[in-house]
Amino acid sequence: MPPLNSEVPAAPVAAEELAWQQEAPRKRHPADTPTEVTPLPDADSPTTPEDFKAEWVWQNIVKFGVFHFLALWGIVLLPSAKVQTILFNIACWWLSCVVS
Repeated sequence: MPPLNSEVPAAPVAAEELAWQQEAPRKRHPADTPTEVTPLPDADSPTTPEDFKAEWVWQNIVKFGVFHFLALWGIVLLPSAKVQTILFNIACWWLSCVVS
């Protein structure tokens, strides 16, 4: 058995392999390609607050309504929960604040 501190000779590399590695073209990433830059709107553009018109998005209104109803329902059910459940909820809430 050879001693642990002895150097292992490197494997011979063919000259063709080295030449191939040097001649290989660099692959371009899509983010490397230049793109057109859109300028920011001027102060006189039609996106000023005076021209803004609010729209009702009914899908979002329904979602918020359902979520608020479920939150109120959870508050109503909270007194009937076991102490272990409340402690688990507090621990999950605290961990979600720490992790994010």
